[in-house]
Amino acid sequence: MLNAVIIGCGGRGQIFAEYAKQYPNEMRVFAIAEKRDYLREKMKKEYDIDDKYIFSDYHDLFEKGKIGDVIFIATQDNQHIEPALMALSAGYKNLMVEKPIDRDLKKCILLSKKAKEYGAKLQICHSLRFAPFYRKMKELIDTGVIGEVKHINQTEGVGYFHQAHSYVRGDWANEDKSSPMILAKCCHDMDLLVYLTGSHTARVSSYGLGGFFSEKNAPEGSSARCIDCKISDKCPYNAVRIYEERPNTTGRGAVEKEGFSNLEDAMRKGRYGRCVFRCDNDVVDHQVSNIMFENGATANLTMTAFTKDCNRVTRVMGTYGEIVGSFNDFEIYVKPFLGNDKKYEVEKIESGHGGADTVVVADFLASARGEKEMCTPIDISIESHAMCEAAEISRRTGKSIEIADIMSDKEGALL
Repeated sequence: MLNAVIIGCGGRGQIFAEYAKQYPNEMRVFAIAEKRDYLREKMKKEYDIDDKYIFSDYHDLFEKGKIGDVIFIATQDNQHIEPALMALSAGYKNLMVEKPIDRDLKKCILLSKKAKEYGAKLQICHSLRFAPFYRKMKELIDTGVIGEVKHINQTEGVGYFHQAHSYVRGDWANEDKSSPMILAKCCHDMDLLVYLTGSHTARVSSYGLGGFFSEKNAPEGSSARCIDCKISDKCPYNAVRIYEERPNTTGRGAVEKEGFSNLEDAMRKGRYGRCVFRCDNDVVDHQVSNIMFENGATANLTMTAFTKDCNRVTRVMGTYGEIVGSFNDFEIYVKPFLGNDKKYEVEKIESGHGGADTVVVADFLASARGEKEMCTPIDISIESHAMCEAAEISRRTGKSIEIADIMSDKEGALL
């Protein structure tokens, strides 16, 4: 059994910790660092953590040196680099860092170089590569059943309620406080396209806008808070209804993130109870990115807030057929140009991202035990971040951006 240290015990940190409940013979939550009192108390109770291994500041934790076997860095997007570097310095050799690594590509490259210097294995939680659905799709591509991959169409339906929760009311609503939405939401979609094509990226172009979630679009008669709104029954973005219908996911987050004890208080006092048209968000709500790969394949990634469900739909087009699948359906269809279509049903694992949230931790622990190589080490994952940076530059300038140019601007850049 491996002793795990978790830095940041919000949504993702708790998901990593859940593995210890499912597989107590493989991992236990040994130490945590979390600035919020109520989350430290929650983790202490759920995992029976000794008080001397509970810290409000990760600096204090690292003063103890290396006290665990593996470490998970699950802080906010732009707060990964410092604790990861401190973990390396403290002697940790097996690190899992939540995606995105950082919005600054230079910092990502620095962390990769430092991991090599320390002889550490540092995995990035690009969860789509671990999903049974996409592993099966990659397996089918590699059999050659559809010939050579020429194009992939990837649609990331964010879901209207998830957009409202995370990217309008929540932690990723404001680019200066987090990162561009293409990086925060879709760096693992970019990584997936690299994975499925089996090629590196040559260039990227992108277009996208925001602006729907602004006061000019607030319905007549609406209020500053959904709980007081007289037209709430007519608004699909009504926070109270969204959270009541999803008590174990976004509902829990709306209550826990700011330390409220119940949903009503959160809706009356917290940021998640605000009218979706009266927030400070400035990220896009729809964006399309076009990618040219070095092997001649192309892809387009569509990210949109305006879908009913959170879902990904993938269509891989090859020289002798196509592969089509809807992530939420756990079904993949192979459609050869000659012969009959065939359906493959993918194993359903009860965890987030189509089972990937369990598989990613299992993979990480297996690597820490020396049983296998990491699936998404940082040096591989950096490419997706360069793709996202290129997409943002293109979106703002209207130009097609060469990945080589992006990387050449970064000291010591190697793909």
